[in-house]
Amino acid sequence: MTASRRKEIGQLAEYVREKLDIQGYDFDTVDVVHNKLHGKIKFFSFHDVLKGDFKEEEVVKVSDESFEIRIDKNNHENRRKFSIAHELGHLFLHMGFGRDEWEKTKIGHSYQRRTGHYAAVEEDANEFAAAFLMPEAEFRKVVSEASEDGRCSIKTVADKFAVSEDAVFYRGRNLQLWS
Repeated sequence: MTASRRKEIGQLAEYVREKLDIQGYDFDTVDVVHNKLHGKIKFFSFHDVLKGDFKEEEVVKVSDESFEIRIDKNNHENRRKFSIAHELGHLFLHMGFGRDEWEKTKIGHSYQRRTGHYAAVEEDANEFAAAFLMPEAEFRKVVSEASEDGRCSIKTVADKFAVSEDAVFYRGRNLQLWS
């Protein structure tokens, strides 16, 4: 991902946070979806996938006014939080929610995890999730506070943002705080 694309996605995540009046980093993504965006979240299990009820995590346009995010309920709470933010990334970046493009998105259309040539859209959604959950300025501040002798406690940062240590590691690497 180019630096300009990362900046563009970060600005969109900040804009969405501002419009939804999300302050700090201690917020519930389920509450954001239900009460601020008026969407729905459906939790599924591996058993539901085997039955064919769900494919995998995805966001689906269910009406001209609403969407549904489908999330694996068996993931750790911090992973579910990131997954919801990831699907919000698809919603805003790739489905045009809140913009004219949303009208062009067909009801029933979904974005779900893909590989191969779709990897760029997944990287976009991951970047949105990271910027949405760990805004750059706050992230840098927390990393600074969690650092001593040039070493950062990734666990401390992860606990502060209620995300996985992997999410913190990649956010810090992408912001060039460490290699």
